[in-house]
Parts: sequence; structure tokens; C-alpha cells
Amino acid sequence: MEFQEVSAISLSLMNSTAVILIVGYFLTRSQFYDIMAVDKPSLRQLLLLILIFGVFSIYGTVSGIKLNDGVIANIRDLGPMLAGLIAGPVAGLAAGLIGGIHRYTLGGYTQMACSISTVMAGLLGGLAFQFNHRRFIGIKAGMILMAVMECIHMGMALLLGSDFATSLDIVANVSVPMIIANSLGLGLFFYFVQNVEESKALYKAKQFMEGELKVARDIQMSIIPRSFPAYPERPEFELHALLEPAREVGGDFYDFFFLDDERLFMVIGDVSGKGVPASLFMAVTRTLLRSKAQQTDNPEQIMVQVNRELCQENDSAMFVTIFSGIMNIQNGNLQYCNAGHNPPFIIGSDGLIRKVKRGGDMALGIVSDNEYHRMETVLAPGETLLLYTDGVTEAMNAREELLGTSRMISFLSNKNQMQPAGLIDALQAFVREFEAGAPASDDVTMLAVKKHQNKRGDS
Repeated sequence: MEFQEVSAISLSLMNSTAVILIVGYFLTRSQFYDIMAVDKPSLRQLLLLILIFGVFSIYGTVSGIKLNDGVIANIRDLGPMLAGLIAGPVAGLAAGLIGGIHRYTLGGYTQMACSISTVMAGLLGGLAFQFNHRRFIGIKAGMILMAVMECIHMGMALLLGSDFATSLDIVANVSVPMIIANSLGLGLFFYFVQNVEESKALYKAKQFMEGELKVARDIQMSIIPRSFPAYPERPEFELHALLEPAREVGGDFYDFFFLDDERLFMVIGDVSGKGVPASLFMAVTRTLLRSKAQQTDNPEQIMVQVNRELCQENDSAMFVTIFSGIMNIQNGNLQYCNAGHNPPFIIGSDGLIRKVKRGGDMALGIVSDNEYHRMETVLAPGETLLLYTDGVTEAMNAREELLGTSRMISFLSNKNQMQPAGLIDALQAFVREFEAGAPASDDVTMLAVKKHQNKRGDS
């Protein structure tokens, strides 16, 4: 047979292989794949595997190239080999019997050799699966095994043929196309399987990571006070806060607690970076702030001590901007320290907005011996102090415009009648409306405290 005819046989067999691969591709992305992936399939699942790969074997015969004397160049052995490599000797042998019996009924010069070889293909694949501790032997090893099986197939044709010269002529013409088509088909089929396995592994890893991040978020949210209204028994002031991470976890935080009967410590912070590293740094910072605030009532000393601790072994070079203050809830006096944070706003009782003086102190975690400075202001009755992180002013819309300080001030103007909870809810809605569906680029955190009358119990 001439080279052109061998090429025609090869092309035809590859077309047949392509059909099986297309079907196989969809099978690996259907519920059938779950059956293929089961370590010990049930009887029903095993029968379904046998049936499908047995049909593959029959199709390999039907779609083959018919030559002289009933000889068929085919990819019949592919189905049983796949069954054996996926589910073991029983599946391979049974699928081989389906394909082999069908081939035997067609008769022809290579009837016996082809029928036996098809059964052997399934059995060989199953044994390889079994000897590899019931695991797939790998794409390269599988292709080699398939090529070896086709060589055995050719040997059977030579051995069982009635005329050696005729058998040799047949083998010479069909061996190369059949070896290539069957081996390549097996390799591509298991490439699909491997692709699905990797996709499933990535999905499981993603699910696991999402679960871990959810736990991390729950832990993070549990360490900040979220019970509002805060201190309902204290009519001298009203306080409300919000933390909305842009991701599952973030680096923003707030905290507040009484140092004694009259002095309220409050803090808001924003850690550089995002995600888990920022959340861990945030947790450490909050813990240090709580600890140091119990040891000294001096805002600048709290900052100095926390900064020194954060700078030690800070290999990640992370830092945190912080505004912390101690407010006397009776007279509204606020002693504060600003370490590189956004200056808060005070909404006056007349509805006018003024910034709290910022100062020039550096963020914490950068220079270990940095000095920090105390500043003071007074929150008069009817005035509201609003602390926030840059997730508010740097909220971005689809046109990549920032919300900015000016828009925020315009929104806050004449909001003097609002209580802290309503103010924060309204500001959050304003930010979301500005973003107009664009994904949040940063955590949004706010804390508002409104001063009421000077003495507890005043009306």
C-alpha cells in the first residue's frame, strides 16, 4: 500500500478518535465524571462505565476503515483500555468483551486476532490500574501502554493469520496508523481528565480558602465592639461605628472603651495593604492600643509605646495610620493624637463643618523612636465628631473619580440634627450611591460620637 493510502487511513482513524474525544470531553464535564472519579464504584456505576466504554469500542470498529478480506483499521481497543485504566480489570475486561464480541460477529481475515486483542486491551489497562494501587498510571505511561497493546495486537494478527505474507502486509499497512490514533486518543482523553482534576482541585482550594477567610472575617469582626447603641445608660453622649471590609478581611479597625467613669478612649486605624496580612497587623495594633491605654492616660505616650512595639521585627514593613483620643464625656474635652490619619470632622450644632487639626505626626510602625504630640479640642453639646478611614474619601466610581473631601463635607453640612447611627447609615449610602456599583477599592470604616448635655441625667 502506498504512502498516500497509509496517510488516508491515519486521517480517517484520527477523525474517529476526534469523535470519541469530543464525547469524552463532555462526559468529563458532566455527572458521569463523578462516576469515573469514584475509588470504588457501585455495581450500577460500574455497569454504566462498562456500557459507555463498550460502546466506544463498538464505535471504534464501526468507524474504522474496511480493507480487503474483512480487515478493519480501527480504534476499537481504545474504549476497553480507557475502562481498565479508570476502573480496573473488571471494567476493562467487560468493555473489551463487548467490543470483542461485536468484532467477532463481523468475521474477516483478522476476526480472531482483533477480537482477542480488544479483550486483552481492557484487561491490560485494568491490571496496570490495579498494580498502581488503583490509580491512573499517568498520561505518558498510558500512551506507552496503549502503543504496546497495539503492537501486541499486530503480533496477534501475525500469529493467528492463516497466511503469514498476507498478515505481514496487513500489519505493515495498519500498524502505524492504529498505534498513533489509539495512543494519541488515550493521551488526549486523560488530558481532559487531568484538566478536570486540576479544575476541581483549584475549586476545592478556593472553597477552602473562602471558608478560612470567612472564619478570619468572623474573628476580625468579633474583636471590635459591634453592640449598638453603645452605652445606652450614658445620656451624656451617643456613639455608633461601622466597619465594612472591601475583601473578606481587611486592615481597618475602630475601638472604644471607658478608662474610668468619665473618660472614653476611642481610636480608628487603617493598616497599609489588604487582606490577611493587614488583618493580622490590625489585630496586633488594636491589642497593643488596649493594653497601653490601660497603663497611661497620655495619648502621645500611648502612641509612642505602641509604635515602638510595632517597629520591632516588622519585616513586612507594614504601618498603620491612627487617630486616637480620650474624651471627657462630661465637659467634651478631647485630648487626641493623630499618627498620619485622615483628620476627623466636627459637625457643629449650627450644621457647619470644621476639621480637627491634624498635626504632622508619622504613621505607626515606621520609625521606632518617633515622637508623637498631644492636641486638644472640645466637643460642645449638640456637636458630632466623625472619624473615618480613607475608604470613604477615596471611594471610586466607574469613571475612576474619587469621592474626595469636598463632596464629603458637602454631604455632612447641615446634618447636625442626625444622631450617630443615622449619620453613619446615610454616609454609607452616599458612598455606595457615588460608587454606583463599582467594586469597593478599600475598607470603609466610620465612628461618630455626639455630645449631649454636660451632666448625666440632664434633659
